[in-house]
Amino acid sequence: MSASAAIVELVRDALRDPTVRADILELIASAVPKTNKAEEPLLDAHAAGKILGRSAPAIRMAAYRNAIPCVRVGRLLRFRRSELLALAR
Repeated sequence: MSASAAIVELVRDALRDPTVRADILELIASAVPKTNKAEEPLLDAHAAGKILGRSAPAIRMAAYRNAIPCVRVGRLLRFRRSELLALAR
């Protein structure tokens, strides 16, 4: 068995341990900033396009196809900055 295969097997064994998994989830939760979605300002398609590097019509079409999460306010499409930044990564 090669060294890399042995390391992969050790990592898999460690991930099967519930305490290790809980520690990893806790680290991830602490690294992600908590935002209250109700307080986060909503952006229009032009601002969302600037974040994602696309035009406003392309953003709207992606939202209609459910490729980009959006909030519908009547006929208007609005976007949360945190969700757009997560997509940009």
